[in-house]
Amino acid sequence: MVLEHEKHQLMEGTNEIREDIYKGIIQKIDQSGGFVISSPAETMMHMLKKLQEKVRLPPRAFQGVNKIISILGRSNDIFKPHVKRDLQRRSMIGGNGNGNDIKAWILDLVNNDEDGSVNPRPSSATGGRSLEQGNASLTPNPISSEQKARDRLLEKLDHWNFDVFEAEALTKGHGLLLLTITIFQRYNFIQKFNIDPIKLRNFVSQIEAGYINNPYHNSVHASDVVRTTHYFLKVAGIKDYMKDHEMLAAIVAAVIHDFEHPGVSNNFLVATKHEYAILYNDTSVLENHHLAAAFRILQKSECDIFENLKPEQKRSVRKNIINLVLATDLANHFGEIGRFSTSVASENVDKKDGDTRLMILRIAIKCADLGHVAKSFDQHRRWTGRITEEMYLQGDTEKKIGMKPSPIMDRDANKNIAKSQLGFIKFLVEPMYKEFICFLEKDDRLLKLPCLKQLKSNLAYWEGEAKNMKSKKDKEIKIHSMKEGKHQ
Repeated sequence: MVLEHEKHQLMEGTNEIREDIYKGIIQKIDQSGGFVISSPAETMMHMLKKLQEKVRLPPRAFQGVNKIISILGRSNDIFKPHVKRDLQRRSMIGGNGNGNDIKAWILDLVNNDEDGSVNPRPSSATGGRSLEQGNASLTPNPISSEQKARDRLLEKLDHWNFDVFEAEALTKGHGLLLLTITIFQRYNFIQKFNIDPIKLRNFVSQIEAGYINNPYHNSVHASDVVRTTHYFLKVAGIKDYMKDHEMLAAIVAAVIHDFEHPGVSNNFLVATKHEYAILYNDTSVLENHHLAAAFRILQKSECDIFENLKPEQKRSVRKNIINLVLATDLANHFGEIGRFSTSVASENVDKKDGDTRLMILRIAIKCADLGHVAKSFDQHRRWTGRITEEMYLQGDTEKKIGMKPSPIMDRDANKNIAKSQLGFIKFLVEPMYKEFICFLEKDDRLLKLPCLKQLKSNLAYWEGEAKNMKSKKDKEIKIHSMKEGKHQ
C-alpha cells in the first residue's frame, strides 16, 4: 500500500509536522485491512507520532520529537553525518589557505557532496599514465628458499607491528603469497573447506601478479591488510564468535580488496568517464572492479578454491566478500562508522546475528585498510611517502590532460604534507579506531591493544611538524626522506 501524496507532504515538510496529515495516514492504514511494508525509519516515525498522541509532552519536548521525525523523513542515510556542514562548523585542522585544500580533499575522499553531485571537472580521455593492466605473468612463482629467515619472520605474525616490507624482501616480491598461505594453514581452512593447495597457490599467485606496481596500492599493501585482518581476528579475539566461512571470506576479501587498482581515485575515473565508471554507474567504481576481476580469476578451474564448499556456503562467502570489499570505499566511510557506533551505543551488538558479525568484520577490514596510521612510525612514514607520491602522480596526470588537480594532489602546490596527514588521521582514521578498539577491549577486559597508543604517537609527530611548518613557511617536508629514511 503506497500513500504517495501524504508521504510527499511529510518529506517536504518543515519541523512543524501537521497532525491531520499523520492522522489521515494512520486512518487510511487502519481502513485498508492490509499490511504496510515499512522501513525502520518509517516505523520510528510512526512510533514517535503515537508517543505524541498518547503522552502529554511539554511544548519543547513535543517540538523536539517533531524535529526528530523531520530528520528521519528527509535523510537518505541517517548514519551519515553532514560532512561539509561539520567541516565548516569546526576547525579540526586550523589555519587558512592550505586548510581549505585539505577540507576539499577530505570531501573528495568520502565523495560526500550533500546535494548528491560530483565536483565538476573537464571530461577527457585519461591520457598520461596507462590505466590498463600490463601483461603480467600468471605463472605461479616459487617462494624464496631462505626458510629459516621466513620462519623467524612468521614467528612475529601475531605482533601488531609485523613488517610486511621484510616479508616482501625475503620472498623476492611474493609476500602476499607467503602470508595468505600461512594464514590459511593457521586457520586450518585447507582441511575445513577441502581446498586444493595447488589451486590456492594458483589463485593467490594470479591475484598477486594482477596487483599493479603503484607506489601505494600494490601487493605489499594487500599483504599488510591481510596480515592486519588476521591480527584483528586472532589477537583481538573476533574469531571467538565468527563462523569459519565468515573468517575465510574476511581473509579472501583482504587479499583481493585492491586487485588491479590503477593508482587513481574513484572520482578521477568518474570525471574522465573511464570504462570502469561507465560499467559500474559511477558507484564504488574501483571496489566493484576489484571484486569482479577477482571473481573472474576464481572462475578458472585451476584457481577455484571454493569448488568443494556447499552451495549455501558458497553463496554466503561470496556475499560476505562483496560486502567487505565495498566497505573499503571511503564514500561509505561515515555510514559504516555510524551504524557500528549506533549499535555499540545502544548495546545492540548481538554476536549470534550474522548481520552483526558482518558489520564487525566490515569495521575490521576498514581498520586494516588504513592500518599503517596506527603502526610503528617507521612503517607509517614509508606508507605516507608512498600514498603521497601516488596522489602526486594522479595530479601530474590531471594537469597533463587539462584537468584541475584534485585537492592536495598537486606536487607543486601542496608542500604541507603534515597538515594533510593531520586532517586525514583526525577526521577519518582516529574516530574509527577509537570506536573499534574500545569495543574490542570492552569485550575482553584483559585485552590491551597497542593500536591507539601508536596512532596517537604518530599523530603527535604530525602535529609537531605542522607547527614547524607554520613557524617556518619556507620549510618543505621532502618526500624521499619519508619513504625510506630513519626517523630523526
